[in-house]
Amino acid sequence: MSSADVDVVLRVLADAIAAVETAEKALIEAHADTKKARDTVADVGGSQPGRTLGPCIDDLNKAVTTIQRTGPVTAAIKREIAAAADRIRGNSGGTASSGGTGGLQPPTTAAALTAPLGPSTAADSEPDRIMIELSSSDPEHVRKLNKPEPNATIIVDGRFRYETDERGRVTKATTTLDVIDLKHPRSKHAQRTLSDKFPGDDAGHLFARIFKGPGQKLNLVPMEALGVNRGEYKSLEAAWRSALEDDREVEVSVELSYDGPTRRPDSIYVTYDDGIEKRSVFIENEPQGGSE
Repeated sequence: MSSADVDVVLRVLADAIAAVETAEKALIEAHADTKKARDTVADVGGSQPGRTLGPCIDDLNKAVTTIQRTGPVTAAIKREIAAAADRIRGNSGGTASSGGTGGLQPPTTAAALTAPLGPSTAADSEPDRIMIELSSSDPEHVRKLNKPEPNATIIVDGRFRYETDERGRVTKATTTLDVIDLKHPRSKHAQRTLSDKFPGDDAGHLFARIFKGPGQKLNLVPMEALGVNRGEYKSLEAAWRSALEDDREVEVSVELSYDGPTRRPDSIYVTYDDGIEKRSVFIENEPQGGSE
């Protein structure tokens, strides 16, 4: 491969990465704009925003979630591209002058091909995650369940999986629901002492106790009481219970986002498959009386 060909290849790779980043930013901006539009419709008393903009928001939520999940993969691909670019440069003995490629200048370093991909690649720069297995019925594990380790993947009772960030906050929780246990205990102390609750908040379970969800703080987040914990989230739990009563398992994934250092999520994104349909629900966890 001539040095001119090397320059062209590097330029194409750099342009491809830039195009991916531009698409990601545009989609996230569109998501924010659509949410604002929905709120505007509701404020002026127009047609029901759930019917007019709800499906659009659902699609954007799915796309944004896909970007967040694939961010680390994309970053890894970019690193591979950079390594390949370095190998190409090494094999060709350097790059050609600008005259050899009609003025196209490739990036001169691997770093130029591995620019950060924005918020979706935050996990790629985190320290190595640790894996912890705990039992909600083991008294010696209670402290760890009430004060989760940061940057960890925590498996509880062999069936509930939680991923924490650098502050020990749960950013994702997944499980397969397969049982109803109306006598499964809750921890009133954990609910009462959960931090960062606003007035009008409940200590909401990510996986309800009737599904044998852990009672400790790992499985609890502040949720606005009436509209979220006893409203949208309760409706989801009712649907899951109905599926289990029909002898169907339910695969559930819950993703949480935070604004600042608080342990109170500002939004909750739930996806589930009950064996008949797959659904995604985006819940805004606004405090009672609006944002603070």
